[in-house]
Order: sequence, then structure tokens, then C-alpha cells
Amino acid sequence: MNLKPGQQAQVGDFTVRLNAVKVTDDGQKQMITARHDGAARRQEIARMYPARWFYRKHEEEPTTEVAIRRGFAEDLYLVMPAFSVEEQSASMGIHVNPLVNWVWAGFGVLAIGTGVALLPGHGLHVRAREPAGRRRDRVDAAARAGAVALDAARAADGAGHAEERAPEADRRRDPLHVRLP
Repeated sequence: MNLKPGQQAQVGDFTVRLNAVKVTDDGQKQMITARHDGAARRQEIARMYPARWFYRKHEEEPTTEVAIRRGFAEDLYLVMPAFSVEEQSASMGIHVNPLVNWVWAGFGVLAIGTGVALLPGHGLHVRAREPAGRRRDRVDAAARAGAVALDAARAADGAGHAEERAPEADRRRDPLHVRLP
């Protein structure tokens, strides 16, 4: 969007008005700076200065300086990719990025949580006591499930080989149906 002094552009809730295009030199570089007033909901919020810098001996590779106005809910970015000093006009890229600060806050929470998790001996240990009978029942159920899986594996592996099967008398003596070698 090309703006001349006094012209303004509306993006979302933001209004950006170009005041002037200024050329300065600090000995190392020549700086072309656009001076803008930013407003949100008809209230001035910031003066912003996007620029292009041309360093000595590297004039063919200018740098672009982005003007950023950070907010709680959204950020306003102004970029000046092109300009005309004679006409005092500037081509502007105006971007509104929502919830950028929330990303940084989330990273902070993540970093703090990682730090707490890495502290030695400061973990939260919660152990519920369960009655001894329940514990024994759980162990018996796990042993039975393991025995069934072992029987299924042996049956699948030795299907058709009668000599490898445990006789019925052995199964009655061993409640888990496990035959040890």
C-alpha cells in the first residue's frame, strides 16, 4: 500500500498515518525512515519508524528495519519495502499478528515446568494404599493372564506335536498350567 504524507490506511482495528519520509546519515549508513502515527479505535497508541538502511560499501544490500508495536492481544508490524524521497511517499506492509505474546508466555510456562521437573527429589509422589487382598488378587490375575498367554504361544508353536503337550495330570497339579523344563 503506497502512502503519501497525511494519508492513512486501515487494517483491522488499527489506523496507520504516514507523517513524513526522512533521510539521515550517521557516517556508517544512510537511513530512510518513514514516520507514522498508529491508532487503535481512534486513539493514538504509538509513533512508529520503519526504515531502510544502506550501509557504506554495501549499498546494493539494504536492510529493512521493522517497526513493531506490541500489545496484549495483538502486535502491529510496519514494513517499508519501497519509498520515494522526492514524492515523500512510502510503500507500506502493514501486518496485525494476534496473540504473539501468549506464545511467549506459553514458552515461559513450559520452561518453568521443565525446570521443576528436572529438580532432584522434588517430584510429587502420591501412593494410594490398597488392601492386601486386592493386591494379591491383582497379582493372581496377572499370573493367570501370563499363563494363558504362555499356553497360547506353546499351542501355536507346537500345534500337532502331541509329545510336547503337557499331560492332563500335570495340568491338574499346576493351577497356572505352566510346565517348567
